[in-house]
Amino acid sequence: MGTDDKPYRVMVLGLDGVTWELLDPWVKQGLMPNLGKLREDGVWGNLASTVPPFSATAWSSFATGMNPAKHGIFDFWRKGSSDDPSLWRLPISSRNIGAPTLWQRFSRAGRRVAVMNVPVTFPPVKVNGLLIAGMMTPSDDAAYTQPPALKEEILAKFEHYTPAPFEAITQSKAFLKNAIYWVKQREKVHRYLWDKEKWDFFMNVVQAPDAIQHFFITFFDPQHQDYNHPQAEGFRKLALTAYKEMDDIIAQRRALLDDHTVLIVMSDHGAGEARWWFNLNLWLQNQGLLAFQEMSGGRSRLARLGITETGVANLLRHLDIFQLRGKLRNKFRRKLRQTIDRAVSPEIDWAHSRAYSGSLTAEAIYLNVKGRDPFGVVEPGEEYDRICEQIITNLKALRGPDGEPVVKNVYRRDELYQGPFFDRAPDLLVEIGWQKYLISDRLSGDSYFEEIDFAAARGRHRPLGVLVAYGKPFQRGAVYNESRLIDLAPTIMHLQGLPVPRAMDGRVLSELFDPAWLAEHPVRYSNEDETLDATGEHAYSDEDVEAITEHLRALGYLE
Repeated sequence: MGTDDKPYRVMVLGLDGVTWELLDPWVKQGLMPNLGKLREDGVWGNLASTVPPFSATAWSSFATGMNPAKHGIFDFWRKGSSDDPSLWRLPISSRNIGAPTLWQRFSRAGRRVAVMNVPVTFPPVKVNGLLIAGMMTPSDDAAYTQPPALKEEILAKFEHYTPAPFEAITQSKAFLKNAIYWVKQREKVHRYLWDKEKWDFFMNVVQAPDAIQHFFITFFDPQHQDYNHPQAEGFRKLALTAYKEMDDIIAQRRALLDDHTVLIVMSDHGAGEARWWFNLNLWLQNQGLLAFQEMSGGRSRLARLGITETGVANLLRHLDIFQLRGKLRNKFRRKLRQTIDRAVSPEIDWAHSRAYSGSLTAEAIYLNVKGRDPFGVVEPGEEYDRICEQIITNLKALRGPDGEPVVKNVYRRDELYQGPFFDRAPDLLVEIGWQKYLISDRLSGDSYFEEIDFAAARGRHRPLGVLVAYGKPFQRGAVYNESRLIDLAPTIMHLQGLPVPRAMDGRVLSELFDPAWLAEHPVRYSNEDETLDATGEHAYSDEDVEAITEHLRALGYLE
């Protein structure tokens, strides 16, 4: 590595979903002084996420330095064994990641690692060190640590520890107080584990900001109609308290560094307002590409009576008798809506359907291709290309209730993805960008657009997260806005003095480094191109699937 050939220890602090759109004004107002000081003394800027910018795909891309077609994670869900292509209700797990993660590479290289609360790390893999699984851990009863005995050690010292503290999310002060508690409590665990030994790679993810932005981000925008809502000021104060706790963590982490330890603060995506649901399946139906079977029995009678899922949603939104609006913001309310949705939703007629939308967090369209899909009708080649062009052209031309385009772009999958799991990718990727829409995964509905309920999750992910890098090798006081999430893995490997696998799609972010340091530490490469078995056995019981589904629904990832 040059004249100073000792590898750097790397500490990564992941702040799930944070955005400079919120943080930058707070830094300038002196509300997050430690983050501001870290920016002054390091290099900082935007960090481009994946397309789509959802956590499962984004964190897997960070961990591997590869695009989804190389690691195999395109969504929170994967197809089950059913022949029905619409069934996307098997949650993904660490067993479905088909490329080595940073902590697996470091473990093989003899480095000592501590990895905590990173999404899609359940079940925990064996590492040279320790691992505590993060989001997608089904329950407190699960075996969520490696080594397994670590769970009992943590519970003995931190009695109320849980790997999934945000499984029940509501727009309430009680939730925000709970978020503040868990930011503090988890950091106690992290500090305890940091002190156990001198780790080569130490990483944790703070999930709280993502949960907060989903339900409270509209209260931070002075231009938004909810900014002066009677509850808004109380919500803002508590949410800002949670962010200040994260700012304190930054100061504490910085105090732990030495000349051969660096700190990287980053997020997997940004955040912004979502105002409308976009019923993409209804749009595809009106394009003549999606057909439904004729409804019969109870469902047809409900439909003839004018009872639609949208109608039920509007009823619940305006219901305020005996303060039922607040009381129905919970699991019962969602269950009621799901039950009626199933009652009035038609079933897809696959013999006459050529395209359909996947899950909400896929933000994608799948064609029903002959020879590839169980009930495929679209001929590969000319017909496939024609339908893709029809969707791309017409969807990009679609305008929403505000008169603005609904989507920023629509990509064919080969424009974004290359790799051994390419065939699992959606045919078309819909990039929402900064627009204020969430793509609905419902099959029912009577209009393209429906305003999102005040009490529902109205924050959506945006393409740009944050990055701050601090330590001896990095520039000081510099700004660089061209970093990508997939660039961090090769950059961290270089800091560790390891050759960067050419199979990684990311690159070493040489612009972050002091030029003199980089000249003494040229990047080395290896031709390692390892693909893991990403078809691993299903990791969850039926009860686990239900718990994870409810958690993702609470976050707004399902209707």
